[in-house]
Amino acid sequence: MSTHRSKSNAGFTLIEVLVSIVLVALGLIGLAGLQARTLAEAANSGHRSLATQQAANLSDAIRANREAFNSGGFDITAPASPTVASGCLGAAGCTAAQMAAATLRMWNDDNARVLPGGIGTVCIDATPHDGTPTAFACDGVAGAPYVIKVWWDEDRTGTTATFRRFATALNP
Repeated sequence: MSTHRSKSNAGFTLIEVLVSIVLVALGLIGLAGLQARTLAEAANSGHRSLATQQAANLSDAIRANREAFNSGGFDITAPASPTVASGCLGAAGCTAAQMAAATLRMWNDDNARVLPGGIGTVCIDATPHDGTPTAFACDGVAGAPYVIKVWWDEDRTGTTATFRRFATALNP
């Protein structure tokens, strides 16, 4: 039995091990990237869920104030925060229109709190999937539904192009 190796095979196993280490390292880097992407998508899914909840909350508030809804008190066609009348939320009370303004203001305050860069509107719009956070693009076409639109900065860069929109028709 001969136990010597030829010089041509010397170090071959070491090269195989090094190649294997490089391949495993590349696989682990890919796995780390996949995990990071999964976490980002989970956060985005959470934001979509929060936008849906915010739209449902406003829809319920509008149903509770049918008088303001019927008189157009919930129709916001420009990106502005309505002013809340002093004492409106206190014991003095307020009109249906003032309550609508207070509801919209508190709703948008909540949007900003729970969604990154969150802002929303409710308006009459035949094309509910248009507009931006700075130009709501509500057309007010007669017979078109009221829609609730919510925007947020999904990748948190602050650029308008990255805002995501949720829109739903309102049926009070």
